Amino acid sequence: MRQHPGTIDLKEITLPVLAVLFLFASSLYFPVLGIAVGVFTPLPVIFTYLKWGWANALAVLVIVSAILFSLSGGLFTSVFFIEYGMMAMVMAGMIHRCFLREKVVFLSSALPAFCGIAALIVFFSGHEAGFMGYMKEKIDLALLETIKGYKEAGVGQEHVQALEIYSAQLAELFAKLIPAWLISGSFITASLNYSAIKRVWLKWSGAEGPYFKDPSFGEWVLPDHFVWVFIASGFFLLLPFDVLNSIGVNSLFLSLLVYIIHGMAIIFFWLERKKKGRFLLYMGVFLLMIQPLLLIMIAGLGIFDIWFDFRKLRGAPPPGINEIV
Repeated sequence: MRQHPGTIDLKEITLPVLAVLFLFASSLYFPVLGIAVGVFTPLPVIFTYLKWGWANALAVLVIVSAILFSLSGGLFTSVFFIEYGMMAMVMAGMIHRCFLREKVVFLSSALPAFCGIAALIVFFSGHEAGFMGYMKEKIDLALLETIKGYKEAGVGQEHVQALEIYSAQLAELFAKLIPAWLISGSFITASLNYSAIKRVWLKWSGAEGPYFKDPSFGEWVLPDHFVWVFIASGFFLLLPFDVLNSIGVNSLFLSLLVYIIHGMAIIFFWLERKKKGRFLLYMGVFLLMIQPLLLIMIAGLGIFDIWFDFRKLRGAPPPGINEIV
């Protein structure tokens, strides 16, 4: 029997608290595999919200935050709350109110991303060069270590010299792209958690509640006017103003990410239509991992869909297809 959403049941939140602590600790203490597991830290909180109400979900966050604060101080606690706590509560609340996938993922990733960027700017405000200057210094050091490692490993002299010549420009570019990396990381985390909670909920909760009534991912249509964001990003890159240039390079990166997702939706649509199954989908993901240049082709597919409408969905979109503005 489902309890009132405003009441707290300690028996129901014990396991979610332990699960959140395990997932978050994995991302901190275990390289690669731990990060792959830790990205699902919001999942137990989202499930708790949908199953036992917002009060229990909030109690999980409060208890975990208190434990983290007592063990490691305010830094890890702040990282946990901004990166995962906000995302979990926003996502769960929007799913509970039956928002569809596009808005849930967009808003639940945007809030922690922008709060995280603001927190970093405030945290590094005492640094002489500010946040971006601090990050550029760290990237410079990392590039110097990379060059040193290449020399010791006997990498071709021409490659080492090219890296030495362009290291300053690379460091500046990487530093400028940090906001885009943070936003895209938050977006990917939100997307993975939405997919995971959908599977968990439909399999283990008996599909309780009116949740997850989204159309297929293959039917997602990006509005045509989004192309102006892509065009404006390129225009800003040409301007001789650092602020506008930084906005341009970050917007270009993020708009390309959106078009990659749009291109993947087109591919997914035809895989579903041809009933080729999951094998080709997994094979495609594997190919993307070993050959990232394919991402450019997929982004191009998403962009050219404006004119070619590869799925023939724009003329008369079926009911339920949602556009994200």
